[in-house]
Amino acid sequence: MTKSAQTMVATQVRSIFAQLNQAEMLAQDQREMEQLARRFAKAAMMAAEAADEVLALASFPKQHRQPAGPLSPAG
Repeated sequence: MTKSAQTMVATQVRSIFAQLNQAEMLAQDQREMEQLARRFAKAAMMAAEAADEVLALASFPKQHRQPAGPLSPAG
């Protein structure tokens, strides 16, 4: 994946965390995963595998929803 594509994917994932509540966060996740699957199948597969851990943050207040690590793979 190109650097510009990595930036775009990271932006899409960050948009999930920007939602105000759990319902909006889950809906945004679904929209972003559909978009990812169309253009970046491998990234969508990786995101689907991590979905439970990522969406576990949905139960926390918005100000506490910082991802634990980088949003794009190293390398």
